[in-house]
Parts: sequence; C-alpha cells; structure tokens
Amino acid sequence: MAVDISFRHGLARYRIVERRSLASSSLSPGVVLVRPSMARSVLRVALREPELKIPLRRLYLREFGLRSDVDEDQLIEGLIGQATEQLGHLALLAERRATFGAGAGAGAGEVSVAEPRSSEALVDRTHSLSLQVVLDHSGEPVAGVALRVSLPDGREQLGHTDANGSIELRGLEPGAGGAASASNPVAARASNIWHVVGVKPAPIEPEWAGWADAPAPEPFGGTLAVVEDHAVADGETLSELAGTVGASTLELARFNWGSRNPAQIQRDLRERVGCTKLADDGSGHVFCATDEPGLVLIPRAWSAAGLATNQGHVIRVRRPWIPRLRDWDFSI
Repeated sequence: MAVDISFRHGLARYRIVERRSLASSSLSPGVVLVRPSMARSVLRVALREPELKIPLRRLYLREFGLRSDVDEDQLIEGLIGQATEQLGHLALLAERRATFGAGAGAGAGEVSVAEPRSSEALVDRTHSLSLQVVLDHSGEPVAGVALRVSLPDGREQLGHTDANGSIELRGLEPGAGGAASASNPVAARASNIWHVVGVKPAPIEPEWAGWADAPAPEPFGGTLAVVEDHAVADGETLSELAGTVGASTLELARFNWGSRNPAQIQRDLRERVGCTKLADDGSGHVFCATDEPGLVLIPRAWSAAGLATNQGHVIRVRRPWIPRLRDWDFSI
C-alpha cells in the first residue's frame, strides 16, 4: 500500500510520501523537501492530531519491523531518518501555496486543501531561528541556559536550552532577522556564568542532534554574559568598577566572591584580589596596580542581533577564570 499522509501546520501542507513516487526530474512548483530540524517540529505537531497518531505509528512499525511500544521521540527520530537520509524510503514535503479548510471526503490522517481566494495574501511562515550553546573547547552542548529570542515585529520567546543546548523560534517569515539576549548577569554569580567567546553560523542540523533522547548533559544551567578580567589600577575602588556596569558594590562583590556582607567583602578583597592598601579614611581597601593577582571580574549583558532565519547559530562559551590568591606563599 502506497504511503501518502497529509496534514497542515501553519500555512503549509505537509505530506509524507514514498521517495520512489516523486518525479525523477524535480518537485512540483511550490513543493520543497523539509529540512531535518524543521521536520522535528512538524512531526511533533502531527502527533498531536488524534487522526494522525495511528497512521504515523503504523508507518514506523512498517519501516522498522518493531512491534513493541515506541515513545514519541523514537517515532519522530525514526521517521526523520527515513525521510531525510539519502537512501531513506520516505520524503517529507511542504507545499506552501495552499490555505486549508475542512474538505469533503478527507480520510483519516489527511486534511483537504482549499483553493486560496485571489484576494488572499499568503505569507510563508515556514522558517525558524535556531540557537545552540556549546562549550568552546569541546563542542559539548550546554542545557538549561536561559535565553530570550526576539523578532523585529515584537514577538519573543523566553526559554531554556534543551538537552542539545538548543532553543528555536518557529513560524517565521523568510529573512526575518532575529536577536538573542540574556538576563542581567550581575544578579548571578561568576561560578554560574558562561562567558560568550563568540557566535558563528552553523548547519541548521547540529552534530549533537542524536542526543535529544538522552538525559540533560553536564554542564547544566547558567547565564550568558561577556566577562572582563579587569586588572585593577592605582586608586580604583570596587564601587567605581561596579558603577561601570550599573551595579552596586554589594552586587559586584556577590558576583565575584558570593557574599554581600561588608566585612566578608573586605576579607575577599584582601585574600582574593590581593589588596594591601586601605583608603585614607579607613573605610576599606583600595586597589593598587601591584596587587596580586589584582583581578576583578566585570560582567556585561550579552546580546546578538541580525541572526538569519533557517540558519543555525552556535554560541560558544566557557567558564570565566575566577582569580584567586595563591593558597600559600613561603620563602626559604
């Protein structure tokens, strides 16, 4: 029996067909093969429709010869493999030139297509904006990172990266440039910060896609920021440094050393920054260029604009180096 399962998602009609049934020359006008990353979201939508669950499950069992229960992720990954691999039996197609209505004679797992009225302006919203956070040194995905993804029309999505380190905004028009940002890093601690090394385009299908079914990997969580390793100068104070990022002295101290207690902050300045000089009024330590290690971390909010749709964007991160005074120092 030939495979032909149809359904709608947004303003596109999708079909799962046998690859051998396609014309050998080219696809019909307005019909395109669906990218693997988009296929995931499309198939998840299809599985929410009661009339599609049984046909899709039967199709999976026919392709893989399994009779045991399979969960949704297994079913999706299996169908994606068959529909996107070069030698796969299936093809997932998107037909963009259609609007949808309840047509007479539609069978189970199929939605009829109504001809668009000539006055109707059809908008292609099949694009997506995909971001992935990975470790700079290894490429390992970082799950649980909070990100805000926004579009010029004001739409935005606030969420956390998944087990692949990814977050995606779907249903976009082609060419809709997006932006991504993170929350104010001063509210966090340096130990829970990911310093952004850079952002670069990548294939829309990440090489870690197969990890989606695995438990969330380590590392997990955290906030993105751009962290400066500031070398202190003569006469500078912690209050002055905090003012450069709109933070209070207590906030910057907590970010660096985890405490807002004034007495503990003075100990941290002495023991972690290496401060040796007190202010003339005795109110606390001031910085000197000779302080060792003489470094204070200054976090700035991270954002990236002009992110193209239907293009993966990889955010490479690392933990900021947290400076500490040597555990001991001795001479002979």
